[in-house]
Amino acid sequence: MLNFRDRRFAIKDIARLCNVSTQTVSRVVNKRYDVSPETRKLIEQVIAETGYKPSPFARSLVNQRKNGMSKGMENIVSLKIMPKSTWVIAGDSITACQRDVCNPDNLGNGYVSFVDGLLTACYPGHHIRVLNRGVPGDTVREMKARWQTDVLDLKPDWLSICIGINDVWQHFDGKHEGQSLVTLNEYEQTLEELLANVRPMLKGLILMTPYFIQLHGEPMRMMMDEYGIAVQRLAQKYRAIFVDTQAVFDRAVAFTPVETLAWDRAHLNIPGHMILARAVLQSIDFTWSIE
Repeated sequence: MLNFRDRRFAIKDIARLCNVSTQTVSRVVNKRYDVSPETRKLIEQVIAETGYKPSPFARSLVNQRKNGMSKGMENIVSLKIMPKSTWVIAGDSITACQRDVCNPDNLGNGYVSFVDGLLTACYPGHHIRVLNRGVPGDTVREMKARWQTDVLDLKPDWLSICIGINDVWQHFDGKHEGQSLVTLNEYEQTLEELLANVRPMLKGLILMTPYFIQLHGEPMRMMMDEYGIAVQRLAQKYRAIFVDTQAVFDRAVAFTPVETLAWDRAHLNIPGHMILARAVLQSIDFTWSIE
């Protein structure tokens, strides 16, 4: 049991202690349903241990929103990414999703384009520049090789990374037998090297787990979970927002056929990309209200 009674906590403190967004804490406080049971339990425990009480001003904003007021104010206050920020989203084919690599501003057809479109629609005055730096087939090794040009040279304010599916996939696809494959240890060490290199220049960092849309028990899923745990460790160490992509799809597949989300349990269809975009946007306290 932690002892926090000697200070007063704000919602951002609860979010930091739980490694979630302030909007997630708000959903728990306001008894919203769209929070996983595990996350809800953690937040409730930290709230109890800290003695956190929602601020009256925050409550008044919530009430005003319910009455159709202060929508613009809420958007400006809530979104973690500041106006005129550059946000680089790096990854593999899931991120790339048919982007034209010869056009540095092309966003592809997947979750990155949805993130950009919703930010533009709901935060038109923010002028956030989203850059897609996903490359099909990449493991963390290939990402390291292009790190300078695809990340550091762009001087991003925010960076999101979703890498690891190919690192695991190659252990099972039968096409890489006899080759040097990315082990869990190499994966975590390489990713940490990249994070240590870039974290000081960032205002915000988002780390997303690799995933395999398959319920527990299948060998590839079990290995993917281990790589996801490594991402969670690094998120804690480098003060990153952690998006448990695997957990997001686990919840979705309980109600939606796998083939609706991803034709091969990894490469997403439109509903899968929208689910991924929603998870990313929730992590930065995105709201649907128009400025």
